Amino acid sequence: MTVQAARIYVWAATTCVAFAVWGSLFPFDYRPVSFAEAIDWFLVLGGPRQAELSLSDAFSNFLLFVPVGLFVAASLERRWTPRHSAALVIAGGTLLSIAVEFAQAFVLWRTPSTIDVVAEAAGTIAGLAAWRMAAADLDAAARSATEAWHRASAGERLLLVYCGLFAFAWLLPLDFTLRPNEIADKYLHKRLLLPFVPSPDAATVTELQLLTAAAVPLGWAGAICGCSPDSLRSPARACHIAMFALITLALAQVAVFSRTTDFTTLLAALPGVVMGVAGACLAHRPTEHIGAPTPRPEGP
Repeated sequence: MTVQAARIYVWAATTCVAFAVWGSLFPFDYRPVSFAEAIDWFLVLGGPRQAELSLSDAFSNFLLFVPVGLFVAASLERRWTPRHSAALVIAGGTLLSIAVEFAQAFVLWRTPSTIDVVAEAAGTIAGLAAWRMAAADLDAAARSATEAWHRASAGERLLLVYCGLFAFAWLLPLDFTLRPNEIADKYLHKRLLLPFVPSPDAATVTELQLLTAAAVPLGWAGAICGCSPDSLRSPARACHIAMFALITLALAQVAVFSRTTDFTTLLAALPGVVMGVAGACLAHRPTEHIGAPTPRPEGP
C-alpha cells in the first residue's frame, strides 16, 4: 500500500464515520431528556423485545456501517497486525453504533434500538471481510485514482471538484431512507415525480434553466477527464458517461426523504451536457500552424 493510498483510506474512513453520525442523528432536533431516561429508553424501550423489527431499517443500518468497517480496516493496515486491526475495527464500529443509537434518545423523530446496534455491528464486520477479500483490488484502484489525479491538469482537477460538489448538492440533506412506506409517501405527496408530472414541488422553469447551465461542466468533464492531454473521448461516449452519472444521482435521490425528486431535471440537464461536450471538442480541436504552407491537392 502506498502512502497516497493510505491517505485516501483515512479520508474515506473519516467521511464514512461522519456520514454514519449524520445519518443517525439528522435532523439534529434535540429534546430535553435526562441521562437516566435516555438509558431507560435505549435499554428497555429500544430493547429487542419491545423494538419493532423492520427489515428495511435493519438493512439500511447494515449498509450504513459496511463502508465504515471497510475503510477503517484499510486505514489501520499499515499500523497494526491483521489480528489487532480486526479487533479494533469491530470494537470501534460497535462502540460507534452504541454511541449514535444512545444519542438518538435525545433527538426528536429518532428511536434508539439495540437491534440497530446488532445490524450496524454486522455491517462493520461485513466491511472488514470485504477489505480482507478485496484489499489488492482496492489498493490498485486507489493507486490508479492517485496517479490519474496527479496527471490531471488544473482545469481537469477543477472539473472533478465541481462534479463532486454537484453530486453532494444533488443529494442534500443526505437523509437517506430505504423504508418503502417513506418512499411511497414521497410519491403520494408528489415529491417523487415522473417527467412533466404537475406538482407544487416540481422544478420551476428557472430551476430547469439553471440546471441546464450547471450541467455544462459535467459534459466537459465527461469529455476530457481521465484522458491523455492530447486526446478526448468521442462525443457519444462523453454524453453517455455524464448522463449515466446524472441518472445514477437521480435514482439515489429517490432515497433522500426530504428532497423532491423530479425526473424532468434529467431532460433539462441533457442540453447542458451536450453543450459541455461540444465546448470540450471545440477547445481541444487541433489548430493549424500559422504560416504553414497549404498543401496542394494531388493531381489525377
